[in-house]
Amino acid sequence: GRGFSSNLSTIRSFKQLKFDQTPVLGDQNIKTQGELLSMKHAWEAFKDDWSRFDYIVKVTGKYVLPELQSEMAKVNKGNSFIVENFSDHPGHGYLRWANTEFLGFNAAHMGDLLGKLAMNDGGILEGKLGQMLMTREYSWRRLKSMMLPVKYWTKRGNGEQLVIF
Repeated sequence: GRGFSSNLSTIRSFKQLKFDQTPVLGDQNIKTQGELLSMKHAWEAFKDDWSRFDYIVKVTGKYVLPELQSEMAKVNKGNSFIVENFSDHPGHGYLRWANTEFLGFNAAHMGDLLGKLAMNDGGILEGKLGQMLMTREYSWRRLKSMMLPVKYWTKRGNGEQLVIF
């Protein structure tokens, strides 16, 4: 990724990990492998810091979700996954496709959950997650739909504009 704006450090302290996928994946554009590899590297780099939290939430970098913190505060401890309410593929059937613009992991089990997602043969990340949720082996919670503020609307990779999660 491009990283954070240099003036962000004047607002709050943070740690940043920059990960170049090219040496591992080459010029291939393998979105799911890249996402899972990036999350795995982040987990390995920050797992000690993250151990004090109940959940770690991955949000696609171009989105701003002002309601996310208040919605996460309503979630009980112990779920394996926190998933978004919106599905842009409802025709796939209940839970067969789980959008991943944001995806919450149980902090204590994130490394194992990422490994299981990577080993699942469900195709792309949304399908892999859907298959894991359907097994009922993993507890999960779906957050209520959240609107993106108009000033943060941005186009997705497929050209559509996402306005609700």
